[in-house]
Amino acid sequence: ISSIILWVGGHLKTNKINIQRNRVVALNKSIRSIDTKKNGARDMSEYLKHSKDEISLQIGKISHQLNMIEALGKMSDKYKIKYTFDLLDKDNNKHISASELSDGIRKVNAGSLNFQESLQKTINDIVRYDKDQDATLNLDEFEIYLSTVSKETGTDYRELCELIIMQLLFSETGNTDEEMAALKILEDEIGMNIIETENFNEAFNDEVMRELFELFDLDKDYAVNFSEVAIGLYCILEDIDEATKLTVDIMLMLDVDDERKLSYDGFVRLILNFCAASNNSFDTVKTQFILNMHQVYNSSLDVYQKMMVANEFYDEMKNLEVEQGVMNALHYGKMHKLFALCDLNNDGFISFEELATAMRKFHKAAGISMDYIIEKSFFSMIGFDKDKNQKLDKEEFALFIVGFAQQNSTPDNITDLHELIDFLAVTSLSKENTLEEENYIRAVSAQWTKKIKALQDKMFEPATTNTATDDGGTADIDSPSVSNTLDVVDGGAEKW
Repeated sequence: ISSIILWVGGHLKTNKINIQRNRVVALNKSIRSIDTKKNGARDMSEYLKHSKDEISLQIGKISHQLNMIEALGKMSDKYKIKYTFDLLDKDNNKHISASELSDGIRKVNAGSLNFQESLQKTINDIVRYDKDQDATLNLDEFEIYLSTVSKETGTDYRELCELIIMQLLFSETGNTDEEMAALKILEDEIGMNIIETENFNEAFNDEVMRELFELFDLDKDYAVNFSEVAIGLYCILEDIDEATKLTVDIMLMLDVDDERKLSYDGFVRLILNFCAASNNSFDTVKTQFILNMHQVYNSSLDVYQKMMVANEFYDEMKNLEVEQGVMNALHYGKMHKLFALCDLNNDGFISFEELATAMRKFHKAAGISMDYIIEKSFFSMIGFDKDKNQKLDKEEFALFIVGFAQQNSTPDNITDLHELIDFLAVTSLSKENTLEEENYIRAVSAQWTKKIKALQDKMFEPATTNTATDDGGTADIDSPSVSNTLDVVDGGAEKW
């Protein structure tokens, strides 16, 4: 009975606060309306009248706010927390998402944090208090969150709740409509980022992970190089070919600073990526990893030769990365998101039709003709399709994006690669081609794909004095049309 009485009492106080809040909201609308009238007053008499009306409404607004503060003071701590939680939980799904908490943090901080700062703080806070690792805060986790903030800031718990509630109710700061829309688009990606960070932190602090790092680090320099990673993975996999291939792939992805070695932080990411590739969690395989590492591995000449070849290939790829900047795009998570958005049939490649469809979206606002888009897609495919299969894989697509950035740069204004990828990803999500545009691209794609293949074949044939034309005849290889085309193709990224 006492619990029911407490619940009813808290519910009535909550209703009273909501009634007062609705009145304040209505008064704010009236105040804005009067302010508009005041600015458009025809004479001093009318201006004074509107000013008096505005002051009267302001007094009424303050009166309702004082009533709310009084009701909050009488509310139990339990209901204050629940009410604060409900104010943040805008979609009423019993969880506070990153977008909801980000908006609340900006309101509570009275606009002192910008959008990016509030989002980063939100991610850090959820990672810290999200015990069930669902990338949100439930009521119990939120209560711990508030309690910790109260202790760390030396603030009275009750007063902190009241302050947060008042800011949430009356602050005119917070995320804009455009920022909330952007958060909605990126909601899944933010959630994945939070969960990945939580998994990383857990693995980083795992004693078994530290023991595994020490076993990989043969020369005890507190870092692992290519050979140490390859040997360690060979001990785990007992397959040198698979171990060297994985080492090349993972080291290329993680060695962002081109140091040719990984610190403990990078090693943790390496192991987590290795586990993810085999659909395992670190917890399920860590004991077996340690057992395998303690076994003596086969140090045959064949094993060392294969590791040396793989190491040389890795060095070549890193040198290529420095020259082209392609891996910079591949390292960036949104590049993979952009690739997935362009890969309409999800086959792991970008066809001519898919590239032209994406290019049409990218250039939508510029008013560029469809013929130009088709031609640009043709030369892009020729320039960046390195394996000559009339498709772009992820690496080739990354090279294309780098070329796209170079094309849109000037000596005085270099296009930031990450910002460009962000823009293209949002454009792919937010802009749609018309049905007529998509039908046209689909209708001409087969013909243009054949042209791509024909030109690729011709470029890699032994030198001849003439080449076939579309009408079945021959054209001199030095003729302006063919010569100019080959100049453009041969330039590849330089032309872009």
